[in-house]
Amino acid sequence: MKLNFNTDKIITVCYPPYAGGKFLINCLALSRHATFQCKYRVARDFNLDLNSMSYYNSKLKIALESLPPSKEFMKDWRKYEYGCVQLFNWFAGSSCTKELSNDIVSAEVKFLSNQKEKNFFIVAHNHRSLKRILNYFPNAKILILTDFIDFRLIATSLKDDNITDPEKYSKKTMTYEYTLFINSFFEYKIDYTISYADIFEEDKFLDRVKILYDELGYDDFNRDLVQKFYQAYISLHI
Repeated sequence: MKLNFNTDKIITVCYPPYAGGKFLINCLALSRHATFQCKYRVARDFNLDLNSMSYYNSKLKIALESLPPSKEFMKDWRKYEYGCVQLFNWFAGSSCTKELSNDIVSAEVKFLSNQKEKNFFIVAHNHRSLKRILNYFPNAKILILTDFIDFRLIATSLKDDNITDPEKYSKKTMTYEYTLFINSFFEYKIDYTISYADIFEEDKFLDRVKILYDELGYDDFNRDLVQKFYQAYISLHI
């Protein structure tokens, strides 16, 4: 099976590092209409009874396994989180000099690109990465995170163990970076947007996720399920 570069099932999620994009991807992957950024989970996602509660509980377990066990382990977040490398064997950042091809991409992504049941996700941390992705996948949908400055400040302090310049991580600097980030996507048609303005207000944020499910055409939003993952994730950031 070859990689289908014309697939319309791929969603590019745009956010800078530490802005909480993997969390959102996992919230969406709790639906039967999407899958996680982990190639070892793809086959299981297609082989279970998609309407059973055991299927959704299995998905919740997979999502929870992407989280560090406690705040003390947040600096080791890369050991737990799923991502583009884990799914694609490739990522769109400039430090990846390889071109995406049938030779390097995982068999799971080849499969996902040729099916019509589920969305799968790839990350763009900036507009240059988005452009690179769209050169490969011209039919990819674009989902962008907004209003994440306060959350990113907290997540960066917890995850980045190379903080040597406090000013680099000040709210002033991150506000400036945020403006540059948002403005850099002006030339693209953004399909979906979600605000992190109230990410620490559970009911409001879960309402936002429900709206995004509706916009994506996902008909199986389970508030209790998403809430359990939300509470586990947020507890690591407060």
